[in-house]
Amino acid sequence: MAMARWRSLGWSMRCSGKSKKALGARPRRCSKRKGKPCRKTTESDAWLKRREQELKALAQSGYLAQRSDLMAVLLRWMGDCLLQASGRGGQGVAFESEKEESLRVGALLGEENLLQRIECLERLIENLETTVSEPLAIEVGILNAFA
Repeated sequence: MAMARWRSLGWSMRCSGKSKKALGARPRRCSKRKGKPCRKTTESDAWLKRREQELKALAQSGYLAQRSDLMAVLLRWMGDCLLQASGRGGQGVAFESEKEESLRVGALLGEENLLQRIECLERLIENLETTVSEPLAIEVGILNAFA
């Protein structure tokens, strides 16, 4: 069970990294394709720079939205485990299909441990909203929450 959790977490982080790279490549492809015919006009450099900045901002916001969604899913799942550990019998869980798994994790870890892990995830989210190094913050936050 622990290995499955680590594999799914690793998969999530790899997907997040791949989407960040893919979203970052999109503005470069766009600006190269549209930039060739525009270079012959008089103010093309300024327009191309503005356009590239716009596309980079769009890619960055898409990545941030995906990262935020991933953190929300992790928090909801940990919340489900906490609900199950508190003995609610699966009422009000966010992931109905994972009810049995969250019951097992909740019983294994207990309420106190789950609360600590949720606090670690919340600190990770807070750290990601600052200027801290993102890869380092994610690594430390995930290790604190799941190790």
